[in-house]
Amino acid sequence: MNKNKIIFLVGAMFLIGLITNTGCATKKYVLGEAAALDQKIEGMETAVEENQKRIKEHDERLTTLGSLITQHQSELNQQKSELDSQISDVRRFAQGKLILQEILRNDEAKFEFESYELGGETKVALDRFVETLIAQNKGLYLEIQGHADSSG
Repeated sequence: MNKNKIIFLVGAMFLIGLITNTGCATKKYVLGEAAALDQKIEGMETAVEENQKRIKEHDERLTTLGSLITQHQSELNQQKSELDSQISDVRRFAQGKLILQEILRNDEAKFEFESYELGGETKVALDRFVETLIAQNKGLYLEIQGHADSSG
């Protein structure tokens, strides 16, 4: 054979050997890489489990907060309706609508001559009226009117 052919064949064999030899991995290398990958996978699994646990805890907290919000909302709605009722009562009083009326006539409410003190029957009638107001226990506007004659 020709010298050039021999050199060419030796070079080709060398290149083929070089290419095929670098593509092979040793058993030790493969096991080392597999162990490293297993450790990374275990670390990722642990991290995923921790994240799932935290997500579950957050979901439980959100559920608890949601129920508290619902509870407080219903309490606020109840308080609002009570306040609305009280406001409407106040508006009725402010508009001058008469809710309760007590009239003492001249023969029931008499003063002694030159005196500002009420008689016994008049005091009893006023006490009954006050007891009625206390029993209702509402805020109110109380108007007392009195008229005097010229005799004093």
